[in-house]
Amino acid sequence: MRSLILLAPIALSAALAACTPTKTPEVAAPAPSPQTAPDASPPDTPIQHADYDCEGTRIAVAFFGQARAEVTLDARLLVLKPALAADGARYADDAGNAFWAKGMDRATLTLAQDPHDKTCTALPPEAPQR
Repeated sequence: MRSLILLAPIALSAALAACTPTKTPEVAAPAPSPQTAPDASPPDTPIQHADYDCEGTRIAVAFFGQARAEVTLDARLLVLKPALAADGARYADDAGNAFWAKGMDRATLTLAQDPHDKTCTALPPEAPQR
């Protein structure tokens, strides 16, 4: 009986040691090679253009991928950065201007100096002139 009492702590220690998870060595991911690294600079040419009628105000929008959207209205240029949106693509600036495209034919224009958001409808592309 006495030998059983002496062996109990040793058996318990061995059992606990067996239950301890072992650490796997961490392996660092290889750095991307310069040939395969994506270009982080925003595009200089727009990927898409669209014209909209926003409750009587005509605007032209140039989309530069995920980098920005440029809205031209009344001879003004608004350069807007991507912003959080529940759906669609939303672009905004720090002044309070925003353009929120919802699908291919609907959008909302918010101008900092106007408390009323404007509902916008996409205009058909202009036919090339002959």
